[in-house]
Amino acid sequence: AEQSGDDGEVDFDYDVVVVGGGLAGVTAAHLLTRSLGTQRVLLLEAADRLGGRIETTEPANFGGVAVNVGANWIHFAEGNPILRLAERLGC
Repeated sequence: AEQSGDDGEVDFDYDVVVVGGGLAGVTAAHLLTRSLGTQRVLLLEAADRLGGRIETTEPANFGGVAVNVGANWIHFAEGNPILRLAERLGC
């Protein structure tokens, strides 16, 4: 975690750094902290949001409803391993 020492300098002390905040990166960070007990995980993402190709639309831009889009470029909804993983993680 980010820590300030007596000299005011900021030290970055992490056990693991996960690069990429798409589904794989978020899952890795989740498993590291929840299942393996890793205390200090830094998740880095270049975009201004997490999720990678998965994105939720703004209701005003999509007929008044929020819709999750993007992940079906690999698998359709039926039998989608991404959907099963999200359900297992409680998303």
